[in-house]
Amino acid sequence: MIFAPLTAHRSLLNAWIRKQVELLGHQLLQAGIDIRPAASEFQDMYVIKHNGETVHCSPEQAYATLQFFQALQKREQEDFAASQAGSQHRYP
Repeated sequence: MIFAPLTAHRSLLNAWIRKQVELLGHQLLQAGIDIRPAASEFQDMYVIKHNGETVHCSPEQAYATLQFFQALQKREQEDFAASQAGSQHRYP
């Protein structure tokens, strides 16, 4: 398969990243992570708020950060489930 140069797909890639940030942001609201587009003077920037910290980042950084938080949340859930299963086996 031959791919066109990245510049030909840049607008599609940018739209995909924005949509992924939106979807991940909705999924992570319950974890206390708030992500929003930055003010209009900061085009293509996001503001991520979590545990009292605020970070301004590009769409690519926002996507990577949300992916990290999602993986961290999954790991915490797996660790909790494993600890619950372990405690059930010790105390019948």
